[in-house]
Amino acid sequence: MDFIFNELFLVEKQIDEHKVDDSNAVAMIRMLAKYNCHEKHMNKDENYKAILDYMTKYCKTFTEADYYKIIDNCIASVGKYGFKNIDSIKIMRSELSFIARLKDLRLERLAFVLLCVAKYDHYYSDSNEYWCNRSWTSIFSMARLSKNSPEERQKVLRALKLAGAIETTHKVGQDSLKILFVAPEDDNNVVFELTETDFKELGYVYLYYKNGFDGFVPCQSCGRLIKKNTSNTKYCKECSKKNDSYNKDEFYENWKRQNGLESLKTQK
Repeated sequence: MDFIFNELFLVEKQIDEHKVDDSNAVAMIRMLAKYNCHEKHMNKDENYKAILDYMTKYCKTFTEADYYKIIDNCIASVGKYGFKNIDSIKIMRSELSFIARLKDLRLERLAFVLLCVAKYDHYYSDSNEYWCNRSWTSIFSMARLSKNSPEERQKVLRALKLAGAIETTHKVGQDSLKILFVAPEDDNNVVFELTETDFKELGYVYLYYKNGFDGFVPCQSCGRLIKKNTSNTKYCKECSKKNDSYNKDEFYENWKRQNGLESLKTQK
């Protein structure tokens, strides 16, 4: 699950590079509708024409006949807020103290993830309430907890509700959780601030804090936290694969140069 702190930068980059996922044209239409409204200040007719021109030019699967209703719906639902541009998510001392009083590491990690996600989703909201509408599968995954059976979810829900951490309400197709221990922002109460990179491993971020900011190191390529298993730990699994591939290619190119085979070609 991606948490984008500077959505506008990525949107403009994608538009400038004419990147469109042909298998998911709706996502691009939704993004263009929001961009044209909030950044280009287009009216509905101008917005419709701009989307039509862009999608016709750069999306192979797009036809106006198939998508005109979707375009209208996307323009009508852009909302009053533009794209997120978040510097950081601040975590308060009182919030961490509440989580610590749960005295169960599984519950603590889940509560921390719920807090962070709710704060992210609350950005631009006028409400004083903080909600998390993500799936339990994704929440457990972000907390780095593998046990995610229906029975375990119900057990965790009951424990968090009894502790006064959350309230639950059921909307069609999803479980909505109201987070009750969010504290007002106070610079004198900030323990640490989370960046977009930190949101890649929220479960590890909490353990890193819990361990006195030890036991984990940032991946030297992407920055996400990884367990410090040895003194040579440098990369997360994903970046390690990329670096292994790069090192093999680099080794082969060096070997060819050393052996006078720079122009080696496959012979039939």
